[in-house]
Parts: sequence; structure tokens; C-alpha cells
Amino acid sequence: AILVRLKPDFGANTAFVSYVDMLIRDTASPSKTDTHFPRFRSFDWFDMHSWSRGVAPSGDGKDQESTSEELNLLYGIHLWGG
Repeated sequence: AILVRLKPDFGANTAFVSYVDMLIRDTASPSKTDTHFPRFRSFDWFDMHSWSRGVAPSGDGKDQESTSEELNLLYGIHLWGG
């Protein structure tokens, strides 16, 4: 999103736009009908936050997603949509 703001030509590059859209779908897809990516990949609706290792249990526990990573992801998605 920042790159498109600094160099608007990238916004017309369909391969670049498709790639960024795919990354967003991979991390935050809310769609029930998306056949390639799961809904809300690592968001835990019971604990109301994301886990860095996904929602499946692991032998050595689950890590809470880094707040800075989560905020940067969400802010980037916001900028991309704006």
C-alpha cells in the first residue's frame, strides 16, 4: 500500500495488485466461499486474538501473535483498501 502511494504506477500493475490481494486473502480472508484460503487463518474466536502458530494445538503451546505484527498487517490492509 505504501509502495502504491509512493509510486502510483504500481497500482496499475495487475500482477502486483493480484499478488497483494492474494497475501491479504491468505492472512485475513473473511469469505466462506474462498476455495484457496481458510477464513480468518489464525484468529481464535474463543480467546479473541490471533496465534502465531495457528489455532491448532502444538506440543509446546501456542504463541500469541505479536501485537506489532498484527497491527502492521491490519494497518496495511486498511491502507490497501483506502
